Amino acid sequence: STLFISTASRIGIGTTSPGTLFSVHGSGLLSSNLTVGGTLLATSTALLATTGGTVGIATTSPFGLLSIEQGTENASLWIGNTGSTTPSLVVRGVNGNGNVGIGTASPAYNLHVAGSAGSDIRVEGSTNPRFSINQSDGGTDQKRWQNYASTNLLNFSALNDAENAESFWMQVNRGSGTAISS
Repeated sequence: STLFISTASRIGIGTTSPGTLFSVHGSGLLSSNLTVGGTLLATSTALLATTGGTVGIATTSPFGLLSIEQGTENASLWIGNTGSTTPSLVVRGVNGNGNVGIGTASPAYNLHVAGSAGSDIRVEGSTNPRFSINQSDGGTDQKRWQNYASTNLLNFSALNDAENAESFWMQVNRGSGTAISS
C-alpha cells in the first residue's frame, strides 16, 4: 500500500501500520520548505533541532546553540574545501584527544597550525596585541612569556605569576620616523 489511513485517523506512506499521526517509511524528498512546530528528531540522533533554537548533531540534548557530540571517530568536525583532503579546520574526537588543527588533517597538539612555506600566523588588535606562552610547570615567576608590538618597539618580556609585573629581556626599536619601504 502506498498511502494508508488507519481507523485511528493515522496516515501512513510506505506502511500499513503508522505509529504516529503521520508516518513515512522509506526515502522522501521535499522540494520546498519544511516547517516544524515542535522538535525535529532523527531517531538515529544524527541531527536534532529544538524549538529553543539549538541544534544537535549526534545528541538529543544540545548544550549550546550548536552541539556536536564526539564519538570515537578520528575527526569529529571537519571543515574544508570541496574535494580537498586538507581541512581548513579539524577537531579530533575521543581517539584524537580533542586536538584542533588548522591546515592539517592530523593535529598532533592541542592547537596545531600548519601551512605552506611563507604562511603567516597573525595576532591582531588595535592596542598592543600580544602573543603569550604560559608554561604551566615553570618555576615561580618563570611561566609566562610574551611578545608584542607597541609604538616603534617590538617587546619580548616575562611576566610574574600574578601578571602584574613585567620584565623586558629584549626590545627592538625601529627608530622614530624610520619608514619601512616596499
